[in-house]
Amino acid sequence: MGRGKYIIFKTPSMGEFPILFPSFVDHVSIGEMFGYKAVSAGMFEIGAKPTEEDSMDISVWAGDKSETLKLESRKEDAEIIKKLLRPKVIY
Repeated sequence: MGRGKYIIFKTPSMGEFPILFPSFVDHVSIGEMFGYKAVSAGMFEIGAKPTEEDSMDISVWAGDKSETLKLESRKEDAEIIKKLLRPKVIY
């Protein structure tokens, strides 16, 4: 299982995207590196959860908050992080 911190940024052209980083780094240190608006932040944990239908599936938990950015996590954050980490299937 991998555990770390995240920030979800929002841009007019790309929409929302996550930045993942180690838990020993402060949210505000990462937030200052980007010129985009942060919409949520917290902790995440990743685990493998292959299913019969999808052997590449992963489980993602996202929660908690960032005290330095004064942002809460949202229920949709886990799915946004999962989309970043899951390999894209090319047909």
